[in-house]
Amino acid sequence: MEKHDMQSAGNGLAARPPCMGMNTPATRAQLAARGVLRGPQTLAVEHVQLPPCAALADRVVHFWHVQWTPQADAVATAPPQQATLPHPHWHWVVEGGVGRVYGVHTAKFTHALQAGEPVFGVKLKPGVLGPLANGAASRMKNTATAMQTYWPTQSSQVLAALADCDTPKAKVSVAQAFLLDHLPALTPQAARANAVLDAIAQDKGLASVESIGIAAGLDTRALQRLFQHYVGVSPKWVVGRYRIHEALEQIHTQANPAWADLALALGYFDQAHFINDFKALVGCTPRQYAKRVQALMPVAVVPTPVAPA
Repeated sequence: MEKHDMQSAGNGLAARPPCMGMNTPATRAQLAARGVLRGPQTLAVEHVQLPPCAALADRVVHFWHVQWTPQADAVATAPPQQATLPHPHWHWVVEGGVGRVYGVHTAKFTHALQAGEPVFGVKLKPGVLGPLANGAASRMKNTATAMQTYWPTQSSQVLAALADCDTPKAKVSVAQAFLLDHLPALTPQAARANAVLDAIAQDKGLASVESIGIAAGLDTRALQRLFQHYVGVSPKWVVGRYRIHEALEQIHTQANPAWADLALALGYFDQAHFINDFKALVGCTPRQYAKRVQALMPVAVVPTPVAPA
């Protein structure tokens, strides 16, 4: 990406289309949720993602709705643990009539789903809640804050309205109306941070702090400050997380890819570094995780040959 392309995106203009085959946000909306780990207990968990309206597209990545249906679960003897790898985004999450705002989480996030208690959330773009949080995003990482902290007078009303909704789409309508009225506009610097973050997600060539800084037209210190204040984590952390997210996508679609080739394609110096990063975040090696995913795939039925008469 050329320097002026990203700077224009940071000023609210259209950014350059992604390159190197990465999924764009529009394409990803049609795929399974990225970063969600698969296991026997996830088969009966419904995960829906819905895009925001045009007026919120600069501040909201998507809305999501997760629900466990015990009747469809022939495996779980207890509520399933929904495990998700971290994204460089904040989330507004509503469960059991309680609303919380989560800063960026840096480790695997695991949550036990309860029957009859769907979880509804909004994935927010970096910098959106800066004016309300009154501080750098880095201070809010790995935290969960009551919704009332940010919207003290409006929270009860919107939570009650969400509780009356029967479908994910109905919840999105309620949440969108609320956010359109109460979500601050992005500052120019927050918009710039979002443009840089999108560029990293879309262009695997931006694999080092130096290359990201050059593309953004920022020196290393300025880039680090931008991310600490508006995203909450470093550019290097973001690159590492997106590498593992892409690894999961490859495993989910291929089950048993060529590991050395995958490590190289993700930008790793060697396969050992890839394995170490994957295990540190997921909790097992890529090969072990692939075996788990492969066990969940439908087994093709091979017809029995008929002996000639």
